Amino acid sequence: WMQGELREFLVDTFSSDRARSRPYLDPRFDVASLIETEGKFSRNLWGLLSLELWQQEFHDRASERPAAAVYPAPLMAT
Repeated sequence: WMQGELREFLVDTFSSDRARSRPYLDPRFDVASLIETEGKFSRNLWGLLSLELWQQEFHDRASERPAAAVYPAPLMAT
């Protein structure tokens, strides 16, 4: 599954400054080399990609939103 556009997506995702600044990712990490050594169906890469996309969606974007958008007021029945 790691061929063509998806391979490019993986390389672009892990080449970003944000991904490289994650504490769980070694700054020397080279996803293109890992694709070659792990093969086309790597669970390790799938796990890292899932974690990075989760971080982007729920960690990075949450810090960009106002607190009210992250923690909306609770709904109360009257």
